[in-house]
Amino acid sequence: MTLFSKRVKVKRTNYFVLLCTFVALSILKGEVLAQNNRADSLLSLIEKTNPENNKPAFAKLLYDLGNEILLTEKTGNALDALEKSALIYRSLGDSIHYAECLYKISYLYNLTGEYSKSFKYCLHSGSIASQVSLTGLEGQCQNLLGRLYYLLNDEITAMDMYEKALQNGKKANNKKLVSEALCYMGIVWRNRDSLSLALKIQREALKLRVEIADEGDCASSWLNIGILYSYMKQNDTAVYWLHKAEKTWEKLNDFFNLAECYNYLGKSFIKLQDTAAAEKYFNRSLQIALKIRAKKMIRYNYYELALINNSHHKNKEAFEQLMLYTFYKDSIIHDQGLLEIARLETKNMKEEKDHEIELLNKNNEVKIMQLWYVACGLLLVIILSAFIFRSLRITRQQKRIIEKKQKEIFSSILYAQRIQHSLLASEKFIEKTLKRLMNNDVTRE
Repeated sequence: MTLFSKRVKVKRTNYFVLLCTFVALSILKGEVLAQNNRADSLLSLIEKTNPENNKPAFAKLLYDLGNEILLTEKTGNALDALEKSALIYRSLGDSIHYAECLYKISYLYNLTGEYSKSFKYCLHSGSIASQVSLTGLEGQCQNLLGRLYYLLNDEITAMDMYEKALQNGKKANNKKLVSEALCYMGIVWRNRDSLSLALKIQREALKLRVEIADEGDCASSWLNIGILYSYMKQNDTAVYWLHKAEKTWEKLNDFFNLAECYNYLGKSFIKLQDTAAAEKYFNRSLQIALKIRAKKMIRYNYYELALINNSHHKNKEAFEQLMLYTFYKDSIIHDQGLLEIARLETKNMKEEKDHEIELLNKNNEVKIMQLWYVACGLLLVIILSAFIFRSLRITRQQKRIIEKKQKEIFSSILYAQRIQHSLLASEKFIEKTLKRLMNNDVTRE
């Protein structure tokens, strides 16, 4: 395939994606209409934005829309918008916003009980966040992974994840992240029947949430405090805190948390022996849970309603609700099984990767040792060469000194010979002169 044909194929794919996006948004507009002004405004902007001219802006609008309706009854539409946004950000190579989209998708899958998908998306988001140093997002992923491990009854790993999120939150001075980690830690301690410690931790989380004035997070703390008082059999106090959370979430249209709050209110009224109030709250929780596809809440509500109807001798209703409870329970067990499979697959992949890294490290160690031996050999050669060079230099110097001395001795010998020759010549001259003088004296006589 030529480069040109590849580009054409990519362009056609983008057009197909954008066409699907517009179709989905057309449907979405009809369903979300009058949900709230923010969602309506986003839909209007999306219709006016040309995705080909400004893809980053279009992806941002989709992300904001998905996030806006994330906790409403339109979970399917929120997921669709977030997935489209993630697709565009990935095509743009925008790792930061791509990772944020993946986290939101993971969070939504967790709420709807599709835990294996939540686990995979969360791991992917956390991995990118770690690579690009998004401490806050990495901490959010750690908290969500902790919740998933908690579902698998792996409290040790869950607490380890929460601790990492807590440290990341402190490192980034992110009170929201710190309070979230504390909140989940408190739930683990509640499950261990350490109720006093759990309450202390939940109040610490609430204090931080009051400081940052986050209504939704404060309501989460009120819910957890209410649940703890219910565990402590202080049901009137529990209802007080649960009503505080209820009012806030009704104002915020936070359907996921409302479903859970209504369910716990129903349980508290059962303990207060107010069956009518309990049944009312269980039915409210069930209606919302069915709309948002929150299988865990659906299961809990069918079980509680079956017990109430059974106590009222409404056997048919109780039987039907018990059968539905069993169906959703089996569905959740199936989802948890898929989550366990996903975890094992990830664990095996990690072990294989760790094994590869270990082998690579060993090979690197061997190579390093080889390089070390070569370096030592070269160093030894250099030292020997320096020693030999020094010896040669000293030898040459000594040779020059000896040659110089030899020359000096030879010159001295020559000089002495010349002196000796000159002395011998003088003796002969004197001898000849004396002989001549003596001969002259004899002649005169």
